[in-house]
Amino acid sequence: MDFSVGHSDQPLRLLIIDGAHARAQRMVTLLREFGYTLKAARLGRAREALSALQQHSWDLVLIETDFASKYTIIAFAKLARHKHTAPLLSYADSQKDATAIRLTLENGARDFLCLDEPQRIQQILSRELGDLMTRRALHHYEQLFIKQLQQHRTSVKLAAQDLPHETAATQAPAAQTPIQEIDPAKTMPPEPPPLTGAAATRQTAVSDTDLTMAEPEQEKSLLLQRHDPLTGLYSPTYFLGALKQSLSNSNGIGSGLLHMEIDNIDQLRAQCSSEIIQLLLSETAGLLCQFQSHDCVATYSDDASFTILINDKNRDEIVAAAKHLRKLIFGHDFSHLDPDLESVSCSIGLCINEQHSAADAELLLSQAHHACNKAIQGGGNKICAYAKKTDTQSRHAPGSWPEKIEHALRDNRFTLVFQPIITFNSAAEEYYELFLRMLDTENNEILPAKFMLAAEESDLMTSIDRWVTQNSMTRLVENHANKGHTNFFIKVSLDSILDPNFLPWLIKQSRKTKGISSHLTFEINEAYLARQPQETRTFAHLLRELHCHTALEHFGTLPDSLQLLETIDVDYVKLDHSLLHDLHKNPNNARIIRNIIDTAHRKDIKVIAVAVQDAHTLSTLWHYNIDHIQGYFLQKPAHDLCFDFTQQTL
Repeated sequence: MDFSVGHSDQPLRLLIIDGAHARAQRMVTLLREFGYTLKAARLGRAREALSALQQHSWDLVLIETDFASKYTIIAFAKLARHKHTAPLLSYADSQKDATAIRLTLENGARDFLCLDEPQRIQQILSRELGDLMTRRALHHYEQLFIKQLQQHRTSVKLAAQDLPHETAATQAPAAQTPIQEIDPAKTMPPEPPPLTGAAATRQTAVSDTDLTMAEPEQEKSLLLQRHDPLTGLYSPTYFLGALKQSLSNSNGIGSGLLHMEIDNIDQLRAQCSSEIIQLLLSETAGLLCQFQSHDCVATYSDDASFTILINDKNRDEIVAAAKHLRKLIFGHDFSHLDPDLESVSCSIGLCINEQHSAADAELLLSQAHHACNKAIQGGGNKICAYAKKTDTQSRHAPGSWPEKIEHALRDNRFTLVFQPIITFNSAAEEYYELFLRMLDTENNEILPAKFMLAAEESDLMTSIDRWVTQNSMTRLVENHANKGHTNFFIKVSLDSILDPNFLPWLIKQSRKTKGISSHLTFEINEAYLARQPQETRTFAHLLRELHCHTALEHFGTLPDSLQLLETIDVDYVKLDHSLLHDLHKNPNNARIIRNIIDTAHRKDIKVIAVAVQDAHTLSTLWHYNIDHIQGYFLQKPAHDLCFDFTQQTL
């Protein structure tokens, strides 16, 4: 199969980001002299270039060295590399000084091209397009592996239908039907359609042919990269794995979390276009890239917030880093994006890790969020460190998170989103895990990390658990009227486990919805079992009497996890995120996972792998005989029960 580009069968899709038509024309002419067949487009404005990188697929991106600030170049380079695996090269009319070239390379360009050195340009392009061909071949065979698993699963299902029920139920999938060979299909995108709308009127042609853009590639597997496509920073899921791994491997020096939000972001959105706000966030991410190193990683969340994990630093060093970050944002000039962005500041919440375990990762994130909220309430452009005694808010303080939570409970301002959990063995049942979101006055969703800590400290967790459970049961009743085979996984807090009134309340709800309780699985944190063993075991036992199922989540973070599993009767264990983080690089985690699966299967307990993001991890888990997988590899949490289990399960 030919994955090469630049010939008549597969023209090189080239995006040039440059304000000068003549310079771009010179580059295109040079590439054609080298023998490349092109479909090229030039864009001369930052917002148009950002939109093009987000919405279309490219083989090569060229950006004029002085086009934009170095931080915008970072954003463009991250988008090109992580969304489309396309190399980004910087170029100029003539040779630049060594310092300018070094800064260009440090900020994301793979190399520098000088139009006065055509022979070197030819050598660099040959190398880059060869690397691109290799990356696309690897991606193709990764997708081929996914198709093989799908074919295998279909074969297992068909073979099971031909066997007696007792035999089919116990037969191992791998022993029934081997993976079948599938002829590779061409994965190159179709001929790109021309630009339309406003972008088309602003596009400048660099040749006498019609210049076009490619449609986004539709990935059936819904595979998402470990990097956020807007900023190039780590995705929240990958970042959580890095945080848990850091907590698990703490060496006693310490670490910290910085949660940062741009001040007055809602006001800025009202003043500026959405493209400008995207560029603002991308450029902010470029600033944060200065922090990303072997001992520091950063992530971007959909709510326009950033979180930075700083490893192996003491408290003074972490505070100094937060001060430096605040000054860096406040001192940076964003006005080249829009005059209204002349003065931009941020608020930072700081949380110091005091030797917590991986099970406390979400707690630390909530604490950093909480501290950031205090900084925002203090007027912004501030740093606030989390301190439990001073940060606990009065239940009825106007504008406080406890008050917002109470209003959301009273006015039904919460909503649920659903993420599928699939199995290697059967598609007869549909499984979803439920996640909670709060709605603000504009119906924007607020992630739990912002309010859950306040809920815990204000004794509101049991009320939230009841809201989630009741609404889940209502949704199940509606769904079963049409399908009848959907199951929900619901997290339950320690407060509800210790609440003597929660189970009697659940019994009453179960009587109203007969038969629904058997389709509910309550997730219990492994840490609860370690901290309150008797109460947790009793709670799980009583749930089973109600015909509910139980699962131990965040499993495998404690040294005695397998011993704890012997003390409680559950239906599932959900592997902790930290065990799956960069699994192919961690043979110790692989050994732990295999031991957990073997032990669980001996007890007739099914094992679920969460946060699965790539085919490599999926392949490894499949060979370990995992039962279920869940994660962004399949689908992000969505408002609808829209996952097609018959087509997408593996």
